[in-house]
Amino acid sequence: MRKIENHCVGCETCTLGLGCSLLNVLVFYCDVCGDPDAKYHIDGMDYCENCAHEYLDGLFHDVFSITEKAEIVSADYEENE
Repeated sequence: MRKIENHCVGCETCTLGLGCSLLNVLVFYCDVCGDPDAKYHIDGMDYCENCAHEYLDGLFHDVFSITEKAEIVSADYEENE
């Protein structure tokens, strides 16, 4: 989730009327846990690092076969007979 927040602390710049760069700050919140440090936007949602790992790990577990996973990470593999 993305919100515009006022982070102004009333410093000298503001009191002199010079305009504050912290008046309208774009903050990214994790759509899963609410952490205000959502660094990743994946499939239409914002995620913090932990929730992004969980989401992507879930995709790997639910979507890809072992062979596909090995190919994605360029692992040297073969199936035993």
